[in-house]
Amino acid sequence: IDEVQLLHKVAPEIPGQLLSKMVEIANEIRKSFADDDLTTTMRTRTLKRWAVILNRRAANLDKDPHPEMLFTLQMALTNLADHASAFAIEELLQRHVKGITL
Repeated sequence: IDEVQLLHKVAPEIPGQLLSKMVEIANEIRKSFADDDLTTTMRTRTLKRWAVILNRRAANLDKDPHPEMLFTLQMALTNLADHASAFAIEELLQRHVKGITL
């Protein structure tokens, strides 16, 4: 089972377009971690936690999903990361979801 399918099972209220973006973001975080550009990575369980939190707050998603995705990413990952990694990951989220409308 691929990660998008896994996320769909735990977060059925989240549009597939956003679930795919979440996996893309996770993969980019993993690559940056492997390249020693970040001190924090995103394991599948963290990605799943992000999706579950976002799913619980799906009613808050509006035309611009960025604010809610950022808030839930902070809850799932970046609040526990060092400042530089958190900043880089949050910028990565911005690049991936900029311009997406629901």
